[in-house]
Amino acid sequence: MVTVCLLAPQLLGGALPWTAVLIAILAMVGAGVVALNVTLPKEGALLAVFVAVAFTCFQVLPFPSWVVSWVSPQRAVALEATYELLGSSDWLAFSLDPGGTRLALLHSVTIASGVIVGYASVERIGRHGVARVVGASVALMTAITLVHKLAGSDAVFGIYVPIEAGRSAAPLMNPNHLGGFLAFGVPIQLFLARRSRDAERLGWLCAALTGAVIVPLTGSRSGMVGLGIGLLLFAILTRKELKAKGWRTGLVGVAIVGVVTAIALDPAVLVGKLERGDYTKLSLAV
Repeated sequence: MVTVCLLAPQLLGGALPWTAVLIAILAMVGAGVVALNVTLPKEGALLAVFVAVAFTCFQVLPFPSWVVSWVSPQRAVALEATYELLGSSDWLAFSLDPGGTRLALLHSVTIASGVIVGYASVERIGRHGVARVVGASVALMTAITLVHKLAGSDAVFGIYVPIEAGRSAAPLMNPNHLGGFLAFGVPIQLFLARRSRDAERLGWLCAALTGAVIVPLTGSRSGMVGLGIGLLLFAILTRKELKAKGWRTGLVGVAIVGVVTAIALDPAVLVGKLERGDYTKLSLAV
């Protein structure tokens, strides 16, 4: 799990074909290793994941054209016109975009393998151990992203320059993916700080604070909303301890420092995106 969680996110988020294949291989090898050594629990989530993978696989399997016509006549007409250009329309796949569906199948297998690794890891090292690995993965992404921003680099690892406009110079080049990943990790790191002591607690707190600062810098509105929701849920779930230990003021301070620092470091990116951005897609989360 350590290899999958720490290395996979650094492979450009699977944006390039070879990185997607390499991430899938890492996840599948990890799933194979743990499946041979750990008895997986009979969970409904595992079954749901396998059903989703099977359904995606079903979309790219070839069927006789009469089967596709019987299931979806309109789809069969569209597919036959395409397949005739390729020289044969006797066997058809249900997908209107076989290439995209094959890539989705690769992603589905990767996710399923990751779920298997996650469940097996819970059996071996417990939920707290899994949280530590996930927190470390987000902390590594935070550190690498911070180095790129401080260096003013336009190339990921100084090698690959994103070709699409609006991409981040970070291993997760999509700003929404990067902001969401970091926002997901901040509450976990705060939880780990709450359960740790001395130097380790300081380390998790620094990681959480840095992540909270970088999320607004990504310009991802969904990332900022996710960070706010995550911090709110953390405060609610730990309200008794926060009140007893005076953490409430500390959390408010972290939020204020994060927002002020983000605006001070790069106001054009943050304020510009907030003023010009389209918020209609946020209705999907309501």
